[in-house]
Amino acid sequence: MTQRSLVVGVFDDDVTGCELMSRLAMSVARRIGASEDQVDVKKTQDPRDAEDIAESGVCDLVLTDLVWAVRGDRDPRVGLALAEAAKFANPRAVVVVITANEAQEKSFRTDAKARGASLAYTWSEAFAVGRPQTIREIADALRPLASAAIPGILQSTSETVGLVGLDVVGYSEGDDLKQLDMVRAFLGYAREAWTQVPHSDIVPLFGFTGDGLLLGLGGSNGPTVAFDLAERIWRKMRDLAAFPVRLALHAGPVEVVEFDFGPKQMLGHSVNWLFRAVDCAEKGGWVVTEEYYQAYMQAGRRAHPGLNFTKKVYDIKHQRQMTLFGVSEQL
Repeated sequence: MTQRSLVVGVFDDDVTGCELMSRLAMSVARRIGASEDQVDVKKTQDPRDAEDIAESGVCDLVLTDLVWAVRGDRDPRVGLALAEAAKFANPRAVVVVITANEAQEKSFRTDAKARGASLAYTWSEAFAVGRPQTIREIADALRPLASAAIPGILQSTSETVGLVGLDVVGYSEGDDLKQLDMVRAFLGYAREAWTQVPHSDIVPLFGFTGDGLLLGLGGSNGPTVAFDLAERIWRKMRDLAAFPVRLALHAGPVEVVEFDFGPKQMLGHSVNWLFRAVDCAEKGGWVVTEEYYQAYMQAGRRAHPGLNFTKKVYDIKHQRQMTLFGVSEQL
């Protein structure tokens, strides 16, 4: 975050509401990497004080209740006026309106956003069953205010995954539009293949490389299903003259790293080994590492009728050798 504090306005006429919003704000702050001493919470139950804080433009984040107990002819939806004032004073602020009266306020989301709110939630979404998702959404909206979009690691777990690597031959030789066409093409084929494999317990992990795509399939059946996915992608893409692809299949342990924003990533030797294999594959070809073959295929080769697996040893970087099985169709 920036060196200054993250300034949060918390506005509700109820003390419990103020406390819940303050705790929500701290959870959001932690998710974007701000420490407690970097968060300055300006909390009030007085609508006039809340108005003054909102109009000052100091708040990076505003959390306000929608309906307030007010006297006279004032609109009880004070939160709408506060949202409008806060956004006018600081267009970069993330303004969140919350209501416990969703049954009576059917259009509160539309009304709140029309008055400047970035997000609008029911009480349950903000503080009960939907709280984790709400924290993520507010944090995502707030991150552009960070001084640098560099993630922090929340946690990592060790997991054995099936790894499918694709490399688009000649990708770097194309101009930007050609590269975009290539990416669109192989993503489309990969998505179509994904719909054709059983993946009820599969946890997919996804990443771009310089010239291609990395898919990691976790869960109890991930490594096994990786073969089915790779075969379907290979069959669909091997004859595409415009977008020739090299493909490799591997499985092994990785560290699945969860960041405070952005998708999870896979780190480890297995990922590097996969792309050594990709480099060895021929144009339009598919190779399977010896590790994958021994662990997931050797005992059940009859499960893959119509395919040949030809063993070959390749020299790779650092004076090392890699044993791969080239995949081809039986004639």
